[in-house]
Amino acid sequence: MACLHKVLAFCFAGSGLQPSHANGWHWQGSAGVLSDKVAYGISQSGGSASAVVDLKLSSVDGWLVGAGVASLAAERGGAEANLLAGRTAQWGAHAWQATVAAFAPLGPGALRARDYLQVGLGYAWNERLQLNVWLVPNLLGPEAGGGTMRGRVVAVEVGWQQPIGRRVALNAGAGHVHFGPLALPGYSYGSVGIGAGLGRAQVFLTRVFSDSDAPDAAGPRALVSVLVNF
Repeated sequence: MACLHKVLAFCFAGSGLQPSHANGWHWQGSAGVLSDKVAYGISQSGGSASAVVDLKLSSVDGWLVGAGVASLAAERGGAEANLLAGRTAQWGAHAWQATVAAFAPLGPGALRARDYLQVGLGYAWNERLQLNVWLVPNLLGPEAGGGTMRGRVVAVEVGWQQPIGRRVALNAGAGHVHFGPLALPGYSYGSVGIGAGLGRAQVFLTRVFSDSDAPDAAGPRALVSVLVNF
């Protein structure tokens, strides 16, 4: 369920991407390697490295669409594709964004049944403070519950980015995940880190924390991410 590709699950700005323009639309893209792909404090790549590619198109009046793919752990399908659509609005230092995203494992057989939709609403102030609420209305539960029950999951996040130079910024974030009828205990997670821009490349060093009792809970753990923007 990114700044840092789901370490902090959403970024409005400050990505460092240089958009290309065509008929009122801007496109941005990035590709890179993460030492571990973490979503909401849970490793999606089994603690191993993950390759990611993302592309986003945004219009001058605030509409956006995007697509991406990332390699995951074998038990999660080996790879996951996502499609996104949404709308942004900005008034001075205040920005809002609403999105709907679809995620689907690319693995064979039953793994494809673990696709899900995610609805997000986010607010950002001055490209520094970020507040986000994410809703997955129909997530498939764990195998321990038979693997057939679907339920609601809500995640709430807050993040802060503090520039300390022209190309370097500190960042920190925290969030909480609440499960609906899946009868799973909620948990909290967080991260602190530093990012640096080197031309079209970005390098992030982040330490993540989670009090989840899930087997793939990430933390405390240090992560390294290298992205190239195009």
